[in-house]
Amino acid sequence: MGKSWLLGTLALIVLAGPDPAGKQLADPATPREDQPCDLVRIIHDWDFSLGSHGFTTTTCDDQGVPVWEHGSTTFIPEAPGKVWGTVLDGCYPDDSGEGLVSPSFAVGEATRWVQVEHYYNIEANYDGGNLTVGGVVLPPVGGYDGPISTSIYFYAWCTSLEEGFTGHDAVWRIDCWDLGQFLGEEVQLEFDFGTDASVTYPGWYLAAVRVGSTTVPTDAVSWGRIKGLYR
Repeated sequence: MGKSWLLGTLALIVLAGPDPAGKQLADPATPREDQPCDLVRIIHDWDFSLGSHGFTTTTCDDQGVPVWEHGSTTFIPEAPGKVWGTVLDGCYPDDSGEGLVSPSFAVGEATRWVQVEHYYNIEANYDGGNLTVGGVVLPPVGGYDGPISTSIYFYAWCTSLEEGFTGHDAVWRIDCWDLGQFLGEEVQLEFDFGTDASVTYPGWYLAAVRVGSTTVPTDAVSWGRIKGLYR
């Protein structure tokens, strides 16, 4: 069934919110700084300009309008070819709610870091998206913009009460995630996006997802192979 509507509703009751007749908007004032992983080895290079790379969509709440699409768009400035986006040629609809899931892979030191090139322009504080692994919201290096839809009056499918990207960053940027807590496990990355029942914007767009390491292996076997190249 995905994330529980009942649990979300019970949690929302204890939080104060704005007048249901209008929203209290508070957008981030400036774009976030890039936080690249500085990958030195890339094991999984999912460049969406070259294809969808086996990513699939999934229900991430009891309901919610599907939004993730793969293809070209002229709706977002400087889109680098084909992308995965929350509606390619227009704003996301009210009550959006869907996840985008990567192929599975084993997490090791060579696949510990995830770097994502993306763009978002989302209603601040009420709509948003985040990366989850095994149902756990995983924060990027430097953190998210803040909590999504903490108001009793507005429920964002899939992401209410969670930290996530929200607001009008509106530039192509790079962020980095550490999968260290999942070492030795087989995982899938899930990009969840959710909105409430009013006010829409262009949404969230992914140009590339890359998985790799930030260090060069120094074990004896690898070093021996490197030395052998110069004999």
